[in-house]
Amino acid sequence: MALPIKIKKTGTIEDVRATEAVVKEKIQTLSKLIPKLDTTALAEVELEALKEKRGGYRVEINFSSQGKMFRVEAKRPTVRIALDAALEDLRRELRRVKTKKTDFARNAARKAKNSLRG
Repeated sequence: MALPIKIKKTGTIEDVRATEAVVKEKIQTLSKLIPKLDTTALAEVELEALKEKRGGYRVEINFSSQGKMFRVEAKRPTVRIALDAALEDLRRELRRVKTKKTDFARNAARKAKNSLRG
Protein backbone atom coordinates (compact mmCIF):
# COMPACT_ATOMS: atom_id res chain seq x y z
CA MET A 1 0.00 0.00 0.00
CA ALA A 2 1.38 3.38 -0.97
CA LEU A 3 1.29 5.84 1.88
CA PRO A 4 0.01 9.29 0.81
CA ILE A 5 2.56 12.03 1.49
CA LYS A 6 2.25 15.82 1.44
CA ILE A 7 5.50 17.78 1.34
CA LYS A 8 5.79 21.47 2.21
CA LYS A 9 9.03 23.39 1.71
CA THR A 10 9.95 26.68 3.40
CA GLY A 11 13.13 28.61 2.63
CA THR A 12 15.82 27.62 0.18
CA ILE A 13 16.21 23.86 0.05
CA GLU A 14 19.10 22.65 -2.10
CA ASP A 15 18.39 20.01 -4.77
CA VAL A 16 14.63 19.94 -4.18
CA ARG A 17 13.78 17.01 -6.47
CA ALA A 18 16.39 14.70 -4.97
CA THR A 19 15.31 15.70 -1.48
CA GLU A 20 11.65 14.99 -2.27
CA ALA A 21 12.58 11.59 -3.69
CA VAL A 22 14.52 10.72 -0.52
CA VAL A 23 11.63 11.89 1.68
CA LYS A 24 9.10 9.76 -0.23
CA GLU A 25 11.37 6.72 -0.18
CA LYS A 26 12.05 6.94 3.56
CA ILE A 27 8.44 7.68 4.52
CA GLN A 28 7.25 4.62 2.57
CA THR A 29 9.23 2.42 4.98
CA LEU A 30 6.68 3.36 7.66
CA SER A 31 3.97 1.42 5.82
CA LYS A 32 5.23 -1.74 7.57
CA LEU A 33 4.22 -0.30 10.93
CA ILE A 34 0.62 0.53 10.07
CA PRO A 35 -2.21 -1.97 9.51
CA LYS A 36 -2.65 -3.09 5.91
CA LEU A 37 -6.34 -2.23 5.88
CA ASP A 38 -5.79 1.34 7.10
CA THR A 39 -6.80 3.70 4.30
CA THR A 40 -6.73 6.82 6.48
CA ALA A 41 -2.96 6.98 6.95
CA LEU A 42 -1.37 10.27 5.86
CA ALA A 43 2.10 11.74 6.28
CA GLU A 44 2.64 15.50 6.10
CA VAL A 45 6.30 16.50 5.92
CA GLU A 46 7.55 20.07 6.33
CA LEU A 47 11.10 20.92 5.30
CA GLU A 48 12.37 24.30 6.48
CA ALA A 49 15.71 26.02 5.95
CA LEU A 50 16.50 27.87 9.18
CA LYS A 51 17.64 31.50 9.02
CA GLU A 52 19.39 31.49 12.35
CA LYS A 53 23.11 32.15 12.80
CA ARG A 54 23.89 28.45 12.84
CA GLY A 55 21.70 27.69 9.85
CA GLY A 56 20.62 24.13 9.36
CA TYR A 57 17.28 22.57 8.60
CA ARG A 58 14.13 21.64 10.45
CA VAL A 59 12.04 18.64 9.48
CA GLU A 60 8.57 18.21 10.95
CA ILE A 61 6.47 15.11 10.30
CA ASN A 62 2.78 14.95 11.14
CA PHE A 63 1.55 11.39 10.74
CA SER A 64 -2.03 10.27 11.23
CA SER A 65 -3.33 6.72 11.21
CA GLN A 66 -6.61 5.28 12.48
CA GLY A 67 -7.56 8.51 14.21
CA LYS A 68 -4.25 8.82 16.06
CA MET A 69 -1.94 11.75 15.43
CA PHE A 70 1.84 11.63 15.77
CA ARG A 71 4.10 14.67 15.49
CA VAL A 72 7.89 14.67 15.44
CA GLU A 73 10.42 17.41 14.76
CA ALA A 74 14.19 17.49 14.30
CA LYS A 75 16.69 20.30 13.71
CA ARG A 76 20.02 19.28 12.22
CA PRO A 77 22.77 20.72 9.95
CA THR A 78 21.57 18.89 6.80
CA VAL A 79 18.15 17.91 5.50
CA ARG A 80 18.92 14.21 5.35
CA ILE A 81 20.26 14.03 8.89
CA ALA A 82 17.21 15.92 10.16
CA LEU A 83 14.91 13.60 8.20
CA ASP A 84 16.61 10.49 9.60
CA ALA A 85 16.35 11.80 13.17
CA ALA A 86 12.66 12.66 12.79
CA LEU A 87 11.88 9.30 11.18
CA GLU A 88 13.63 7.41 13.97
CA ASP A 89 11.51 9.22 16.56
CA LEU A 90 8.35 8.48 14.57
CA ARG A 91 9.28 4.81 14.16
CA ARG A 92 9.83 4.57 17.91
CA GLU A 93 6.35 5.98 18.59
CA LEU A 94 4.65 3.71 16.02
CA ARG A 95 6.44 0.62 17.36
CA ARG A 96 5.41 1.52 20.91
CA VAL A 97 1.74 1.74 19.90
CA LYS A 98 1.92 -1.49 17.88
CA THR A 99 3.57 -3.49 20.68
CA LYS A 100 1.12 -2.05 23.20
CA LYS A 101 -1.78 -3.43 21.12
CA THR A 102 -0.22 -6.86 20.66
CA ASP A 103 0.71 -7.12 24.34
CA PHE A 104 -2.84 -6.25 25.33
CA ALA A 105 -4.25 -8.93 23.00
CA ARG A 106 -1.78 -11.54 24.26
CA ASN A 107 -2.56 -10.78 27.90
CA ALA A 108 -6.31 -10.98 27.26
CA ALA A 109 -5.88 -14.33 25.52
CA ARG A 110 -3.68 -15.59 28.35
CA LYS A 111 -6.27 -14.59 30.95
CA ALA A 112 -9.07 -16.27 28.98
CA LYS A 113 -7.04 -19.45 28.65
CA ASN A 114 -6.21 -19.49 32.36
CA SER A 115 -9.86 -18.95 33.32
CA LEU A 116 -10.85 -21.96 31.20
CA ARG A 117 -8.26 -24.11 32.95
CA GLY A 118 -9.83 -23.41 36.27
